[in-house]
Amino acid sequence: MPVSAKSAAEQLSIKKSSGNESQRYRLYREHKFLRAILSDLENRIARADFTDLSQLLEIKNKMEYIFGIIEGHAKHENEIIHALLRAKGTSIVDSIEADHKSYKAMFEILRGMLTEILNILETGNEVELIAKGYEFYIAYRKFIAFDLQHINAEETLIMPELQKYYSDKELKEKIDFPVYEQMSSDDMIGMMMVLFPHMNINDKEHFLSDLQESQPKKFLEAWKGIAPRINAIERSVLAEKLQLEAIFVSKTID
Repeated sequence: MPVSAKSAAEQLSIKKSSGNESQRYRLYREHKFLRAILSDLENRIARADFTDLSQLLEIKNKMEYIFGIIEGHAKHENEIIHALLRAKGTSIVDSIEADHKSYKAMFEILRGMLTEILNILETGNEVELIAKGYEFYIAYRKFIAFDLQHINAEETLIMPELQKYYSDKELKEKIDFPVYEQMSSDDMIGMMMVLFPHMNINDKEHFLSDLQESQPKKFLEAWKGIAPRINAIERSVLAEKLQLEAIFVSKTID
């Protein structure tokens, strides 16, 4: 059934931010990284030859890597971010935490489907492998759709609720800064090397500024490590904004 122009607009609408709200401290920027690796795996599954053991094992390893990241991410959200809202008496996080439980159930289903395909591979039934491979691809795509709805809810419902109850300073100090306190400069470099390829310059400035504010000594070493991996134009802008001209690194690592 065709969707009317009005219905389509409603599907894509989000709450408009005022000038002040748009300047508020914002979490969930790492979702860009998560979306990228989930999409990459979807594309890999779409291209897979399900009669090839090496390709199936590659998919399995990538899938387990992603599942581990998502589980750790959800644990952090439940224990740190959601605890702040529960302390204010709001139950808005209930549906998000229910989703986190659904993730685990979906992980087991996808694992089981892939294990079944690997077992069939031993029999050499090519027709059945192709059919089961397509079913696995559709199931993973449904998981992708579920994840998109989930992160949209976090960014458009949970984030405004956090901003309503907490100042920017409180959000930094209660959520992100304790994590950075536990990190070494090498950890910081590693984190940025993973996240930055999927982020714009505003996101990069956000992470760098937070690291600089929360852990100034470790940040200087981290900047020296990550700066050569940022393109020259962005690096120059970031160095100026963060007043890092004195330790500006001119060479880019491709």
